[in-house]
Amino acid sequence: MKVIIITHKTSKGKLIGRANFQPPINSIVVLKNNKKFRKVGKVHDVFGPINRPYVKIIPFKGFENYIGEAYILKQKNGKSKYRKK
Repeated sequence: MKVIIITHKTSKGKLIGRANFQPPINSIVVLKNNKKFRKVGKVHDVFGPINRPYVKIIPFKGFENYIGEAYILKQKNGKSKYRKK
């Protein structure tokens, strides 16, 4: 998990954050409360300088106005649970 700071909300309802790394698109952004994770949204776009890029996040219900510290979960490798026979 890596930290991202959500700084403000756009007029279209997206959240803008700042990161110290380049997060993959479609990664999940979460809050950590008492060893529980709550999903804030999903990374939609990464733009700006390579060292400290801005991240556009599509918020989930209930987190449209969230501003503060959040975490980005590592994205899974995309393999399915079930194998074809």
